[in-house]
Amino acid sequence: MKIQFIYFKTTGKYYATGECEAPVFCKEVFQIHEYAKSLIKLGEMPGLAKGFHNFGVLIDCPDHPMNFPRFIYPSLNDEN
Repeated sequence: MKIQFIYFKTTGKYYATGECEAPVFCKEVFQIHEYAKSLIKLGEMPGLAKGFHNFGVLIDCPDHPMNFPRFIYPSLNDEN
């Protein structure tokens, strides 16, 4: 299942997009969101160079039947 990442600068302007495949063990939406957050914390954000980036990230999984988008605020990346 595909996970979409949409990145925004701290000013709120669109920056870039990326996507990756969710691991097979991620069946529920909350598991997909947790996996995506772990990629952000590790600095392995799809569509961007490796390393820490201070972007707001909209996480979406459009193919999941119970999907809802989640926004991770840049200043709260380590707290969400």
